[in-house]
Amino acid sequence: MFRKFLVLMFAGIASTLAHANAPVVRVVADESVLQGRLEKLQDLGAAAGVRVEWAYLNAFPEPPQQWIAAADLLIIEAPLQSARQRVDESVGDVLARVTVPRVE
Repeated sequence: MFRKFLVLMFAGIASTLAHANAPVVRVVADESVLQGRLEKLQDLGAAAGVRVEWAYLNAFPEPPQQWIAAADLLIIEAPLQSARQRVDESVGDVLARVTVPRVE
């Protein structure tokens, strides 16, 4: 069900955003999320013409606010309550400031 939702979401983004490049979906993941799951999401996005990038909380490729703000859609991947608390502690202030649409 979640997979179908994401594929539909990626297709909708790809068809509605007027970007010269592929739309960018960025995933902020807690370390409890397996890398294979994120890689699979990346493959699904590529098949739909969407660039999916992901980062664990402790390994953003650039300052979190810049990285998150540059996304067309943000996915918070924190399946457990404790994981969500870690997300809030790490980037909660950034999430409160950015206006990027997100799925949590």
